Amino acid sequence: MKRILCIDGGGMRGLIPAVVLAELERKAKKPCHEIFDLISGTSIGGILAALLSSGVPASETIQFFTEDGPRIFHRRLWRSFGWLAPRYPAGPLEAVLKKKLGGARLSNCKTKIVVPALNVATQAPVFFNNFEGSPDYFLWQIARGSSAAQTYFPAFRLDGMILWDGGNEANNPSACAAADAFRQWGDEPLQMLSLGCGESLAKITPKKLINPGLIRAGLASVALLFEASSNDADYQMKQSLGANYFRIQPGLKTPLSLDDASPQGIIRLREAAQNCAREYDGDIDRFLRGLSLA
Repeated sequence: MKRILCIDGGGMRGLIPAVVLAELERKAKKPCHEIFDLISGTSIGGILAALLSSGVPASETIQFFTEDGPRIFHRRLWRSFGWLAPRYPAGPLEAVLKKKLGGARLSNCKTKIVVPALNVATQAPVFFNNFEGSPDYFLWQIARGSSAAQTYFPAFRLDGMILWDGGNEANNPSACAAADAFRQWGDEPLQMLSLGCGESLAKITPKKLINPGLIRAGLASVALLFEASSNDADYQMKQSLGANYFRIQPGLKTPLSLDDASPQGIIRLREAAQNCAREYDGDIDRFLRGLSLA
């Protein structure tokens, strides 16, 4: 039995799967790289996948949101809306990734890893991994490429590629990870834990999208497409893996912004993450029982 961890994109809301994974490690008394054979993530999920695969405990990834988040998502008035330039410069994010991941490369990972991004130069998806024959990029580079969310951060250039956020291709990377697992391990049974960053309340009513203009349609379509791709992958995995598939995706009672790193925003995120860990405590236990039986 091969075990796979998948983590959706979701910006600062990635604190939710980080807290869930910290609870999973506490119960299992093992770090994620000893629990899972393959870890996949998109955008913030890709950052978490890089950290976890390199051996960082889930409890330490929480600092990325509480301590580093305010530096990465420091708002500047003239860039606030992202009309003329991305809302945030790449420098703070890249500095944090380099500090936390150092000189680690894909070949240094303690697990297999799959991280999607979109190469806008070719309009084709890119799946960074450490399978045999794959380019051995630095982990900070694949994390940066997968999290280059348009309007939020500049695109990331790497070996002739111009990379945008992996959520444009697979915000929930579970189907991609399963495909690579089948390629890597053939018919060996799979068990998957898939973590979302919370389903947010709709900010735009459906009626307003019946006959939208360019700006309204553009703003709404990114969020809607990311959400739809996550649900599509969820459906595929439910049908493919059945009882060996575990999905944790809490409904959020209040809207939580992808880039709200204010003290009040972090408090709300912590509360949502702790509520999620409590709500899905039984699912975590069932997943761990499945590990012991496999």
